[in-house]
Amino acid sequence: MAGNVWEWCLDYYELYRPGPTGGTKRVHRGGSWKSRFSSLRTTVRSSNVPGFSCNDLGFRVVCECD
Repeated sequence: MAGNVWEWCLDYYELYRPGPTGGTKRVHRGGSWKSRFSSLRTTVRSSNVPGFSCNDLGFRVVCECD
């Protein structure tokens, strides 16, 4: 599931502190089609402001199946 686009996450970003409750930047994870091979992992993270857009940054749609 990793490697197609960086994936937006609901988490706020803060360097060296997991789980901040607020902030101005959101986390994105996983690398994309134009990332280096070492970035194609779900543990790799970066951040940007929520309005930022790029051709290698997106999100996944999840739906429950009965």
